[in-house]
Amino acid sequence: MMPASIRKEYKQLKIRFIKAEKLPKMDVLGTIDAYIHTVYLKKKLKTKAVTATKTQETFIEQEFWLPIQWPLASDRFVLKIYDEDKVADEIVGSMNFSLK
Repeated sequence: MMPASIRKEYKQLKIRFIKAEKLPKMDVLGTIDAYIHTVYLKKKLKTKAVTATKTQETFIEQEFWLPIQWPLASDRFVLKIYDEDKVADEIVGSMNFSLK
């Protein structure tokens, strides 16, 4: 909790996803249905699942608009990439960022 004397500002962080490369083959047919997911201060964001090409590239071409409060309540930001499956989605990898 921040002291009342600190003035809060609200901003929007735009994160644009263009393409994912060198993804592992996760499905029986040798592809991956990749999507990106994140949770930041209880706000959940998820891209649509996109099937990789034969060269294991996925053109995601989507973006997140993330509302943030400045000064930051939490600067830790994690993006996770999953393979979408009918039974259970599998995590493929993650990236950690600092918003500072």
